[in-house]
Amino acid sequence: MSAPRTSPTQCPSAWSSRPWTGSEDRDAAGGPPPGALVIVAIDDFGALNATHGRQVTDGILADVADLLVVGTRREDVVGRLSGAIFAVLLASGGERHARRFANRIRRDFAARAWSSCPGV
Repeated sequence: MSAPRTSPTQCPSAWSSRPWTGSEDRDAAGGPPPGALVIVAIDDFGALNATHGRQVTDGILADVADLLVVGTRREDVVGRLSGAIFAVLLASGGERHARRFANRIRRDFAARAWSSCPGV
């Protein structure tokens, strides 16, 4: 059974997802590097919502979710925690991979043309 999806992002809801116990980190022989959790928060989202309205900010949330999903691997998980806060569970790669991922997403976010919110 898959987790319910939140609207408008269609990301799994963090409150209904399977708990992550950490037992998936390594096998008995040491296995691959442990996974990592990256939290992505959109700064000043409340001000965007107040200025541009919910229809525009719902589009921004959907665009951010798409950006995160496209930027992850099949084994990674993207979910929306609340409001403008997302969580990305990277299945492997450890801290180094998490930092590279976060920096890439930050660059992609800054470079994106936000068609859902002209002028932002």
